[in-house]
Amino acid sequence: MKFGAVTFVWASPFATSELGVLERIAAADLDIAEIAVEEPGLLDLGALRAALDEHGLAASVLGFGAAGRDVCSDRGGRCETSRRR
Repeated sequence: MKFGAVTFVWASPFATSELGVLERIAAADLDIAEIAVEEPGLLDLGALRAALDEHGLAASVLGFGAAGRDVCSDRGGRCETSRRR
């Protein structure tokens, strides 16, 4: 079994400038960094991958949605038909 911690505990929104959190997760002898993505443009994915590798961590990604965000695509499909009106 593997254990992890969510970055939301230390930083919100999680950004490239907060990658030091990964060192804390690794120091706690955890296996997985659960990356809470609130604002995708704030996170350099290449830097994230390098930091995960440096600290020997796997990752999972959590997408946070807020009231003003629409997670459905305007292209239609299943999401369009399940949207509340």
